[in-house]
Amino acid sequence: MQPGTVDTGQSPGSGARVEYAIEGGAEIAPGIHEIETSLRIRLDLGDAFLEQHQPSSEEGGEPLGTFKALLPAELLSRLRSASSDATLWSLPPSTGGGGPGSSVIRVRMSSDGVARELQVPSRDIDALGKIDPLLAILNDAVTETMAHPFQAVRLSVRLESPIGSHSLAFAISVKNVGTETVAVPDLKVFGGDVDEHSDRDLTLRVAAYPEERPGFTAPPLVWERVAFATPGAAPVLSLLAPGQEAIREPILWTPSHPGERHLAQAGFAFYGGPQVVEGHLVIKGRALSEAVEVTWPK
Repeated sequence: MQPGTVDTGQSPGSGARVEYAIEGGAEIAPGIHEIETSLRIRLDLGDAFLEQHQPSSEEGGEPLGTFKALLPAELLSRLRSASSDATLWSLPPSTGGGGPGSSVIRVRMSSDGVARELQVPSRDIDALGKIDPLLAILNDAVTETMAHPFQAVRLSVRLESPIGSHSLAFAISVKNVGTETVAVPDLKVFGGDVDEHSDRDLTLRVAAYPEERPGFTAPPLVWERVAFATPGAAPVLSLLAPGQEAIREPILWTPSHPGERHLAQAGFAFYGGPQVVEGHLVIKGRALSEAVEVTWPK
């Protein structure tokens, strides 16, 4: 943790800003890393702007894109109080290291021409413990802001209908859940078995999901990727108005054990192309749909 210039610790003044970022892994696109979440708050106006480029868990269903909100007065008051603590910004440098799968947490406070910054590796438990009260407030602000999608989409998968006597058909959709028009790639021209280093991918995966047994802990899910054909052409970007969705269907899957319960989940990743199309943001990052339960009769 490397604190910047420390001021007198007085309460943040007019024009004060707080920036909270989590970043890690390789740079997948200009300005976008494998792990990246960025929150900016203007304390005098009370507004927050969040960029989310990957899901926070494997459960899926979270929107991907940007979010805007006016934060509750109580949360802003807590944040002003926590960020004005001078001892917070004068902690000794972090001794924790990084490593594969790790990230760096950055908190930057600027007020009255003075900037202060904390930088902590995600694996430095001791340092994280010392700034935990501030991080808890900032995480509350992230949760509050994510409830207000701005330029954002949500990925979903649904069972369409049985095909023949042995296969199921799924549709994957990307829906604009924000308040602004955004650009997304044509779902029909990418996905399936693409190169693992590709900057674009669309996936469907399934896993056996046995019925719960009292007193028995179910083993972890084992996901199997479903292959499907794709033209492999360069992605065409199209505009989605608020409430509009892009759909890819059908994707066929034949259960190896008919009659057993399964989960199906879609994945989306896109990092290529321009940043903006016709003045509208191109959605970039990775998203997972909520998993849907599927049982195909014997």
